[in-house]
Amino acid sequence: GAPRGGGGGTGARAIAWRNPSERYGVIAKALHWAVAFLVAVQFATAALMAGACEGGARGPGPGEGLFLGTHRSVGLLLLALTAVRALWRWAAGLPHWAPGLPPWERELSRATDWALYRVLWLLPLSGLLQALGEGAEVGFFGLWELPGLAGAEPVLSRVGGVGHRLVAWALVAAVTVHLGLVVKHQWVD
Repeated sequence: GAPRGGGGGTGARAIAWRNPSERYGVIAKALHWAVAFLVAVQFATAALMAGACEGGARGPGPGEGLFLGTHRSVGLLLLALTAVRALWRWAAGLPHWAPGLPPWERELSRATDWALYRVLWLLPLSGLLQALGEGAEVGFFGLWELPGLAGAEPVLSRVGGVGHRLVAWALVAAVTVHLGLVVKHQWVD
């Protein structure tokens, strides 16, 4: 669609904080990219932790505590930011679909969006369940700590850990479909 806003024929667009009918606004875009960045940080810290833990019988490698603390803190931040993003989406509404978008693509987009929001909730919650089940305290960038359970609860830890890994793979799948739709929409169509 044609750009919205703009002043007196100059072709400049006014800053759209909320979502106008034909595109996402500045706040929605900022929240989207902040979440995308934090998800990338989470995968990077998870990979670094896996590398730090390759010591096997020798015990954890150097840096594991830093990576784990960062991973947990960013997970809590991601959980909060996803909540803010969902509230903003509800308050600001969504722009209209691109003209000519086929029904199958709309449905796939809706399903992918639904999946992304669910996994962005479930991933930090399952990680939190795993940590609390281990009896670990979960800190938030050294500012405060969520106390662990009085004792380790291996069942909670196991359920949280397995769930965390499965949901991480679901996130990879949903992001792959999302990126595929973006590529199709931006460069193929």
